[in-house]
Order: sequence, then structure tokens, then C-alpha cells
Amino acid sequence: MSTQPLEESPHDVGATLALLSTVDWLEDVLCFASDHPHATLDYPDYVAKLLKGSWAAKVLCDNACDVYGFPRPQQELDTTATVATHG
Repeated sequence: MSTQPLEESPHDVGATLALLSTVDWLEDVLCFASDHPHATLDYPDYVAKLLKGSWAAKVLCDNACDVYGFPRPQQELDTTATVATHG
């Protein structure tokens, strides 16, 4: 399962994570997908802004490492970086 497309509610910024959180196992299997090179791609910082905390680290890195058998990086994921506009 992947994040593309991942939409955000213009009226409730936390709604996306709240909805995804209703599926107990999703945090452990969802992987980031940008949809590059299409114009509707999602940037990693956009996805990190919507997911936050442990969800962001798992979705952007850890889950894919687990699927492909790669070691997880030792460096912490910065989910507080400036977010690019989605579009």
C-alpha cells in the first residue's frame, strides 16, 4: 500500500492522520510513493506534514526498508522541515 495520492482536508489538518489511524495495522505497512514524474506528485515533506511523528518515519523510510530487507538508517528523520506546497 502506498501514499499516492494523499489528500488533506482544507478544513481539518489532522483529518488525514485520524482517518488512516482507524486501520490498526496501516502504520506498519504503508509506504511513501511520490508518483514522480507526474505533475500531481506528492513531495516527502508534504506527506511528513500530514502524518507526523512515528507515522512519518515509518511511512517515509522504515516500512520500505522492512519490505526490501534494507537496514534502517541510524539517522533520525526530520519531520519538522519546511513543507513545499502541494500541487
